[in-house]
Amino acid sequence: MLSRLLWVFAVFLGHCSFALKFSSVTDHVRLGDARGKVVGFVDFNADKATDILFQTDNSISVYLWSREKQRFHLHQLLSLNGSSVVDTVAVDLDADGQVDLLTLTREGGRCHSMTVYWMKPHSRGPAIEYQEVIGNGVLSPPLVLDGNGDHIPDLLTHSCLNNTSTLWLSKEFLREFQKETISLSLNYTSSYYVDLTDDNLADVVVEGRGSSGRSLLFWQRNPSCGDETSFLSPSLPVPLPFPLSSAAVFSPLTFNDIDGDGEIEAVGVTCPDPDCTTAHVHILSHQSSFPTSPDGCGVSGTQPVNFTQVHTVAVHGESVSLSSHPPVLGDLDLDGYPDILLPVSSSSGVLLLVPRQCRDNCNGSKVTLDPQWIPVTNGNVTSAFFFDLWEDVRPHPPTHTLFYLTYKNKHLHISFSRSANE
Repeated sequence: MLSRLLWVFAVFLGHCSFALKFSSVTDHVRLGDARGKVVGFVDFNADKATDILFQTDNSISVYLWSREKQRFHLHQLLSLNGSSVVDTVAVDLDADGQVDLLTLTREGGRCHSMTVYWMKPHSRGPAIEYQEVIGNGVLSPPLVLDGNGDHIPDLLTHSCLNNTSTLWLSKEFLREFQKETISLSLNYTSSYYVDLTDDNLADVVVEGRGSSGRSLLFWQRNPSCGDETSFLSPSLPVPLPFPLSSAAVFSPLTFNDIDGDGEIEAVGVTCPDPDCTTAHVHILSHQSSFPTSPDGCGVSGTQPVNFTQVHTVAVHGESVSLSSHPPVLGDLDLDGYPDILLPVSSSSGVLLLVPRQCRDNCNGSKVTLDPQWIPVTNGNVTSAFFFDLWEDVRPHPPTHTLFYLTYKNKHLHISFSRSANE
């Protein structure tokens, strides 16, 4: 009898929804003076607490989180004179337990130089040991991945001068890289590190434009080939089934199990016009069929994955801010389905698309997307992220108008501060 009552109570809770209520904790956690854009959430001082990395055109700073005081404190990492920082990546490239910084600064046109700031390990506070420029002619921020199975972060960059990519294999404590150049058959737009071939190993996926529109290239990692073989030759381009009429502007993809079936879906946003006043959010399912040779290794020159569009929702009346960011996914209502967060540039708020189990007129889709508007009154939202601020296994999304969601008394509490440009 008790078990039956508990089951009924669990079902009741599953159908309850949390009410949205707005309050601010920004000043309480000492982020009211934060400036710049958020470029990372990372444990920068190795105290097992997540810190927030900020970047302006000529500086990089980190707000270090104190569990004891339940607030952040500012630590200035570096200031650059005469250089324009385009992007920053925080990653431990030499496997010494201390996160390093990698920056892209503008060279001219689409080209950037790539600089590593090697951080001093085991210091009382974050401190730069030395810096070095490791690459020029880089198109966009590098993709962090494990390129050779040694469990050390490596980098994948793309050239602004020709259609090639470079795999930078870290030599750990030597602070050196072994470089491998890869030719592409697409005009590069973005890259991902995700397992879409269902072998429990993440693959490198490069997106670009080709003769058939938006397509993906795959480099599959296969355990049968040995970890030291790096990547195989790329697959043939795999077309993405986006309607061409809605693809004047598009976001990078993001990947997650949207419908809870154990398979990863791709989520992308397309717009028919640059203002993006009508955005289409697409969910793509995939089937993997990577052929193998007699020795068990994948065969290059094949199409390992096929995509099918299973659901699309149109968002009207607001200008969705796509910029270079993919849709952001996180389970806000803790129902087991990732929610989709879209910044809206023309109004003060964000759009939350909540997956619900589809019951009628599903057309093969297991979920529908329920739009929910979350207003923010302190300025236009430019981007959004999910972040567990209180470390209570609840997601909180900040933007870099800094905006957090927290759970308290079964309500969502949101805090925000003004954007860096105000």
